[in-house]
This record gives sequence, C-alpha cells and structure tokens, in this order.
Amino acid sequence: MKYMRLLLIQCVLLVLGLVGYCIATEIGFEAEDADEIVAIMEIYEDKEASGGMYISAGKGGGGRHPGKADFVINVRTPGQYTMWGRVIAQDTAKDSFHVTVDQKKSPQPGDADMIWDTGQHQEWTWAKVKWREKDPLTFDLKPGKHTVTFWSREGDTRLDAVYMAIDPNAVPKLPNEIEGFAVHPRNRLTTTWAELKKR
Repeated sequence: MKYMRLLLIQCVLLVLGLVGYCIATEIGFEAEDADEIVAIMEIYEDKEASGGMYISAGKGGGGRHPGKADFVINVRTPGQYTMWGRVIAQDTAKDSFHVTVDQKKSPQPGDADMIWDTGQHQEWTWAKVKWREKDPLTFDLKPGKHTVTFWSREGDTRLDAVYMAIDPNAVPKLPNEIEGFAVHPRNRLTTTWAELKKR
C-alpha cells in the first residue's frame, strides 16, 4: 500500500512536470517593462497599445544615435524559439530594429544579418522577427537567463509587446494572455499575472 501511494505521488508529479513543460514553451513581455532602456530608446503612451505604452527611438535616426531596450528572460524549456513583435511602422523610413539575444555589442547600421524589417503597419500588428540574412529565424535558447535586446535603427518604429514560442506556427498572444506571465509593476517588484488577477 505504501509503495502504491509513493508510485501515485510520483505519477502526479510527472504529470505536473509535463504540464509545466507545455506551459513554459511560450514567453511574453511588454516593451515598456524592459530591464534597461538606453537613450534614444524611450517609453511613449498610446491608449491603443497593450498596457497603454510602447517603446521607440522617437523621431531620431536610431542607427546614427544608438539606443536599446534589454529584456532579461528566464527560459525553463530549452529549444528553438521563434519571436514576434507587436509593432506600428508607418512607412519605409520607420520600419526596422536590430534584434539580438545575449549580445552586448551594439550592431552597426549596416549589419544586415541582425536587421529586422518589420514591414509597414498603420495599426498595432504582430510581425514575426527575422533578419535580412536569415528567414526563418529562430533563437536556440538553453535553460536559464538570456537577454533579448531591441536596438534602435530607424526613428519612430514602435514596439508594444514581444511573444516567443517554440512552435513556429504559434498565434502570438499579448503578455497578459499567457499563463504565469511575469509582470513588473511600478515598484519593479516581480509578480505574476495570475497573482494580480486574484487581488
């Protein structure tokens, strides 16, 4: 009887582990919740944006005046992650970022292998992140912390939120639609969306 009880507990833990594995295959975060924002990248308000805010390089030319937003993510499930950004890009002079993972050095304006051309979007739209030299683009992420960086390139390319998933055909979700989504309130103390909904 004792052995059967122990076996049952192990089975329950295994099932819970598999559920956790499935949930952890997607990551989402708000652009304004960056762990570090360096000018000329700044936060702007827009009531149509998720959370009411977004980031961009403003009117300046990002490539000539480099700025960035760093997002430290904690990966639980290793794999090849595809990334999407929710963007507004009004014309061909306002439709690109440099995007890197775990790279500290600023890309140069002409580094085509790290340029994400978002396409033109007049309203908030999910666009798959890809480089000019690499399409489709995936990021091989091991368990642990990684830094996702959006570097300014062209002025006024707007980023509202980011979604990452192991499934390359996933339908992007807003961060608060992801179970266990980590959010940063104004006091910067990390909590989860599930906890906030209980308050």
